[in-house]
Amino acid sequence: MSEKLYMLITFTGVVFLILCLTVFVYTMIILYRRRQAEFEKEELRIRMEVQERTAEQISQELHDNVGHEITLARLQLKTLEPLLDQQAAVIAGQIAVSLTKTFDSIRDLSKSLSEGVINTDGLNVAIRNQLDRLKTSRKYEIRYDVYGTYHYMDEKTEIILYRIFQEAINNIVRHAQARVITVILECSPRSFALNIADDGDGFILTPKDTVQHSGKMFGGLATMRERASLIKGEFEIETQTGKGTKIKVTIPLSNTVGYDN
Repeated sequence: MSEKLYMLITFTGVVFLILCLTVFVYTMIILYRRRQAEFEKEELRIRMEVQERTAEQISQELHDNVGHEITLARLQLKTLEPLLDQQAAVIAGQIAVSLTKTFDSIRDLSKSLSEGVINTDGLNVAIRNQLDRLKTSRKYEIRYDVYGTYHYMDEKTEIILYRIFQEAINNIVRHAQARVITVILECSPRSFALNIADDGDGFILTPKDTVQHSGKMFGGLATMRERASLIKGEFEIETQTGKGTKIKVTIPLSNTVGYDN
């Protein structure tokens, strides 16, 4: 074997070895990233499940214990009323009214935290009921529409979408100074989209999904985006100071059961 041929074979072998090593390293990097993404997704799923269980426990606690104590307090006030003079009886009556309003607020909060509102009626009805309660405040003009035929989705998907809706509405009520709230469900055989918009103040959106509003920083958007990712959803947000906010979550659909509303 000539020296040139030996050198060529050696060089070819080294190149082949480097190529194999490069492919191996690249494959290991891909596998590592894939496993890391799966781990992060599983960690997020577990965290969300813990949050849901915590919300359910809080709901039960509010309903069973706090609600019970308020009911007892109202009964005790009624027992006292015959023993009080006129002025004290009026004050006691006002306290009873306040307790009643507090009890109603706790009942609504307990219901919104409970998963049963989704399990029984479906996302469409749960959103409509929440908006109806918001409408009673007479503070907002509520616009709600369903485009296409709504389909029941699996329980996990409906709960996550409802939590995203709740977070968005909470942000509007607490920070937006809005007059009109618009919620639209876009339904098709292959996809579903939840749209939530307001005509409020809008805000400055930071790269980390935190909200800068009136000199203060608020969270919530990152949680909504994370929840959307759990159901393979695309989370979009448009906002501008003084021009309101639009949020849209779009998910692919499969194994749905259709019904007309």
